[in-house]
Parts: sequence; structure tokens; C-alpha cells
Amino acid sequence: MCNNIWEIESDDVSEVKLYKINFSNDQPVEAKPATEELEDDGHAAMIDELKQVNLGTEEDPRPTFISSLLPKDQVE
Repeated sequence: MCNNIWEIESDDVSEVKLYKINFSNDQPVEAKPATEELEDDGHAAMIDELKQVNLGTEEDPRPTFISSLLPKDQVE
């Protein structure tokens, strides 16, 4: 079994480190920095600007945030 653990040192995305941890019942767990191929696992593309929208009414607002990259036809 393999899990990824993120270590965030600041708000700057370039300083996020990914660790790969292998779990085994008969060995202690050791965390080592992930290889370069795991570092950019497509997660950077998932970090985008957010846009606030109201899912409620003016009288009963329900603000939420959606990706600013959504096409207009999906925003509705």
C-alpha cells in the first residue's frame, strides 16, 4: 500500500514537498522525498483561481467558490 503525504512549508505552491510512504505490516514506516516524476503529478494544474458565486438569493445568500477556469455553460 502506498500513500502520498504533502508537506506545506508556506503559502507558495513552489515550496510544497511530496513524500511517498510505503506501508508494510512487518517494517517500520519511513518517509523519503518523492522522486521527480511524482513531484509534478498533475496537481499543479489543479490549483487555480477561485470565483465567488451566490447559490442562494439576495435575501438568503449562499456564497460558494468555483474554479475560474470553468466554461460559462458549466457555471450556470
